[in-house]
Amino acid sequence: MVVFNKTLQFLIITFTLLLITVFAQEPITYNENLYNLRFEGSDTYKDGTIILLFTQGNNQTKFLDTKIHLRIIFVNRTILPVEIDYSSISDFIPQCNSSVNPLLCATTLTPKAVYKLQNKYQVEPNLDSKQEFFITELYNATTLVWRKFIVQNPNNLKEENGIYNISKDNTLIYSQNTFPLIEGGYATIMFMQTAGPNNITIHEIYVIYFRDNISIKQHLLYSSISGNTLNLAGDCKNSFDGSGNTFFFTDLDGSKPDIINPQNYNYFRIHFLSNGAISFVDTNYFDIRKANFLDYSAMEIIPLFYGGYLGFNRLIPDNKLIIIYDDNINIKQTLNLTYSFNKNGLNSFVMQKQSLLWFFNYDNIQTWNINYYPLNSIDVTDSRYIYQNPTVSETYPKINEYIQISGTNRNPFDFIINYNKPIALSSKNIIIYQYLDDNNAILRQIIPGQSELCQLINDTTISVKIFVSTLHQLNVKYGVKVENNFVKTQFDDEPLLGISEKIWTFNTSLEALDKSTNQATFTVRLNFDNKTIKIYNEINSKDSPLLQQFKDELVQAIPVDPKRLTIEKTLKIQNENSIFVLIFITIMPPYINDGIERSTNSVLKDLNELIYQKKYNLLSSGDITKFLDENYGVQIIPNFWEKYKVMLIIFIIVLIIMSCIVIFFSFYKNPKFCN
Repeated sequence: MVVFNKTLQFLIITFTLLLITVFAQEPITYNENLYNLRFEGSDTYKDGTIILLFTQGNNQTKFLDTKIHLRIIFVNRTILPVEIDYSSISDFIPQCNSSVNPLLCATTLTPKAVYKLQNKYQVEPNLDSKQEFFITELYNATTLVWRKFIVQNPNNLKEENGIYNISKDNTLIYSQNTFPLIEGGYATIMFMQTAGPNNITIHEIYVIYFRDNISIKQHLLYSSISGNTLNLAGDCKNSFDGSGNTFFFTDLDGSKPDIINPQNYNYFRIHFLSNGAISFVDTNYFDIRKANFLDYSAMEIIPLFYGGYLGFNRLIPDNKLIIIYDDNINIKQTLNLTYSFNKNGLNSFVMQKQSLLWFFNYDNIQTWNINYYPLNSIDVTDSRYIYQNPTVSETYPKINEYIQISGTNRNPFDFIINYNKPIALSSKNIIIYQYLDDNNAILRQIIPGQSELCQLINDTTISVKIFVSTLHQLNVKYGVKVENNFVKTQFDDEPLLGISEKIWTFNTSLEALDKSTNQATFTVRLNFDNKTIKIYNEINSKDSPLLQQFKDELVQAIPVDPKRLTIEKTLKIQNENSIFVLIFITIMPPYINDGIERSTNSVLKDLNELIYQKKYNLLSSGDITKFLDENYGVQIIPNFWEKYKVMLIIFIIVLIIMSCIVIFFSFYKNPKFCN
């Protein structure tokens, strides 16, 4: 029976994935209600979200209005139109002096930056968040100015900025490429040239790391002597499989007159780790006998999410050759497709996790459409595709599995993640969510990789403890997000990619209906100090809104029907050693015993565990619940009637019987008493 269930589950997942894949390849057609839209650029986020950028009523050289129009196409194929008015933002579109260099005034928009000025500006979004992006600007070929923006809410943009200056004399930066890091932060590949004595010019490639709360670090990746010019082939990208970052470049021998001849180029692939160490350098990697396929000096090569590379000649407008390579740069497949990727390059048209290439067609009137082409870089039944992670092979629970919750057992659950390479625990977290609906979720538990809740079972397997209180909502959907850098490779400490939201999901069911119990009154304790004395005083004031806020935070963290909780009173205690408030709360039994709302006893046990393990759940982030005393927990106030009612009833019955006997004998002994 178990084998049958597992087989059935596998078939369901496979069938679902096949449907999703087929559905994802269906074309999209969209009719605009705005006239004179001009397509400016496009990009694709790592999760497969496509973004298109249009302007209205602009010509090819000057922006005539202050609005841009975005069309965001989500993986589920819904389209969100967004209009941005940048009239209040000074220098949103950078201005340049055409008298100095008219070529630099060929301004075009890109959806990441909303602007781009040749190679001087580059914008990269965070690898795992659409609320953060990083801008680098090359200034006077000697200074790299960087700015990081974090969108905290629609009206608040936090900015951090800094400057990187070249430390060597007679050195200029002539090209740069910025990319996000798996462990957080950003890095920039910089091509530099230094004028030395005797007309010797040294060309060098550096990687510069910009990490949060860490000083900027620089590492040399490659150096070449006079006479050569280095050119980046495509962008620098992470390989996602723990082998580090990679990029391709050409080293042109300037001493030879025929610079068009591909035999005058040396072709390189460099792989380097997040600590700047070079893992390998490949030379003469391309077969120049196949030069008719591609002009390698103009080649754009992109690492694919599940291994291999995608190649494209970006300087031929009607190029029909998009080539899929394996990990060793052997040609696997040639896609005979006609499309110009000049606007933003091939990389912005690749849906990496879905293994799809998309093509945009616009009639410059009001209708545009998107067509999809499968890259066939991985089988859809492969676990790497299912989890959209090149290093995950299996998990427990499986995707969409049902977990049975015991009504009596309080032992934590052990979730398992199997990887396909040796790993070690790192600094980021696993996060458990409860989905309220398809678009809204609440946090249930955070498990840091370096905590006592995570344990290596062997070189490739991790066990993660999940509290019973985390999963005690019944017949609901849960999700697990594994953050990037939760684990790293065992041998070189390279951060590994995580599992995104809405992929690893599961459901819960109850083994047996929870037995109904009566109401109960209990106390919890809030601890304060001299720094938080203001909140302490306010929470005890008459009609303080903080008590209602405390209840709201408590209801969400448990969670429980708010009608079942009533705050009865507070007791304020302050002395030389402590400042705290006792809050008396009554919890009522479920109004409907349908097996979904838990019993009073079950809720109290969950709340007690939540308070004791506060640092791992939502209570620690509440404005009031963060003051809960984890050493106090939940203290139940005894209900003496419930506890002793049987004894009291027996005592009363015995008392009545004894009274009757005494009265009877009194009448019997003294009949005159009756008269």
